[in-house]
Amino acid sequence: MVRLVCRTSCLLLLLLWANSWTMASDTPSPPDGFLTVEGISVDWAHPSHVGPPSQKLASLVESTLKDLRQWLGSRSTRRPLVLLVSTSAGLNRTLEHYQGEEVPEWVPAVALTRKSIIIIDTHYLVRHPIGGGATVTPELAHLVLEEAGGPLPRWVHEGIAQ
Repeated sequence: MVRLVCRTSCLLLLLLWANSWTMASDTPSPPDGFLTVEGISVDWAHPSHVGPPSQKLASLVESTLKDLRQWLGSRSTRRPLVLLVSTSAGLNRTLEHYQGEEVPEWVPAVALTRKSIIIIDTHYLVRHPIGGGATVTPELAHLVLEEAGGPLPRWVHEGIAQ
């Protein structure tokens, strides 16, 4: 009986260690040439010509992520990677880097939920200062929905995220 408990405990510890290693290795890295900035609960990356997130954007993302996790019951501590790009073409190049599908020019942001990545066209945020913030919230909602409920049908994501 003692041997069984010892073996079970050792096996459980091994599984927990392997799971934590897998989760850490799942952390996405930005494309080459992107600079990184560590936030409170997210990591940021941007090309040098774009610059780091403004304090207003960083605060919006951090507070919205916290609120969504609380609202949807996610206990995740995963740090999403938020990539800032300057154009629709930059958004699509970054999507290509992560094997994502190309999006139309009018799409200002994309969430890659399984990779815990959001890509934001900052040029859109500048051109639409009022609606730009409304763009960020649904993309964060997609990430938190994945954390809280696992893979869900796209229509569920889109309905709740909006």
